[in-house]
Amino acid sequence: MAVTVTTTFDGSPKAAVDAMHFSANNVDSVDETDNSEIRYYMSAEHGSHEAARSPVFSGDGQWQGWIPPAAGTWTVQLRKVSDDSAVAQLQFTATA
Repeated sequence: MAVTVTTTFDGSPKAAVDAMHFSANNVDSVDETDNSEIRYYMSAEHGSHEAARSPVFSGDGQWQGWIPPAAGTWTVQLRKVSDDSAVAQLQFTATA
């Protein structure tokens, strides 16, 4: 199955008001080439600016209670800690 980032928020969140919860699903926790742990984080990005970052996790993970600080289009990226490469993403629009 494909790696996904999902949210439980239905509709468009209100900036600086609505808390959002994100989940990373179907994420590999072990690198099969050397059996090392793969660690990830989620980042909230507005344009090219990273506004926030989740705690680091391995395997499926959650980021709870993040509030978008400004209106506009946001991207939540699932990234590998080892090289910051993006694995999956979710876009949403926060309203004023």
